[in-house]
Amino acid sequence: MRRAGGRIVRAVRPAAALGLAALAATAALGCRAGEAPRQGAQPSTGVAAAGLAPAPPAAKSDGERAVELYWEAHRAIVAEQDFETGVAKLERAVALDADFGEAWYQLGTARLTAAATARGVDDAEALRWFRTGVGQCRVALDLMRRGSLRVWDAFELADAREEMEAELALIGADAGLADDAGARAALDRWAEQKGFEVEAAPGAGGAPSGGERNEA
Repeated sequence: MRRAGGRIVRAVRPAAALGLAALAATAALGCRAGEAPRQGAQPSTGVAAAGLAPAPPAAKSDGERAVELYWEAHRAIVAEQDFETGVAKLERAVALDADFGEAWYQLGTARLTAAATARGVDDAEALRWFRTGVGQCRVALDLMRRGSLRVWDAFELADAREEMEAELALIGADAGLADDAGARAALDRWAEQKGFEVEAAPGAGGAPSGGERNEA
């Protein structure tokens, strides 16, 4: 991942991306299948022939709506570069389905990425996002270990689990994140491993910033 302009969260893995294409194709087919009859064609049976209004569509389950929100979040973050909307949709997804491993994974990764981007700009906010993201990633890893998935297949699960275990090992135990210095060091390790150009926080020392000069 890179800072602003790159991916905000990991795009869903290849097979899952194919699943999105399949979902879009299914939706398109559904629209064609549900088109009104061509002019002149007369339905011979059913509620329309009887002059009755069609029954309203069945309400979607929380799990079905959570999966929809997951894909909407993916589009918002990756295609539209709308981070806030994407994160809000992921939060709604896990609120509807607390065992949605992939949504927790993407949500935690989004928070870690936001923290790495904010580092050196708003240090307090970066650390808040980082701690939140680490907690969400730990939830995701627990769910992945239990196989609580909605979108990924076994191969995607194995890949994501291995990656998440390595990242959390790099970050370290929660006890090391309790103080700001430990959390900042863990964030820097994660950001550097992901290819971010980590900048020193304001006031961290070093040469004076532009416009400042030492008076004789």
